[in-house]
Amino acid sequence: EHPVVFPMSFNSEQFLEGDMAQANCILQKGDQPLLISWLFNGKPLGESDHVKILKVGRSSILTIDPVKGLNQGNYTCIASNPAGQMSVHAHLFVNG
Repeated sequence: EHPVVFPMSFNSEQFLEGDMAQANCILQKGDQPLLISWLFNGKPLGESDHVKILKVGRSSILTIDPVKGLNQGNYTCIASNPAGQMSVHAHLFVNG
């Protein structure tokens, strides 16, 4: 069964620099093996000193702490398995 992912959003409409931002990518269904990956403005997103990705069961949690201006943009979570893939998107707005 191909992956089905719940709609995703960040934990606030907009953030100030220094805030903590988090988005949860949660799979509703999909056969194993499942791979969850993240994109930032269309490019693969890797971890750094302030960007962490935690896989918990059928979900992947993106945490940005502290938020910086350069983190503003479009985030995509892609869930894939041999039957197909599905992606969901969220925009992070940084004010100030």
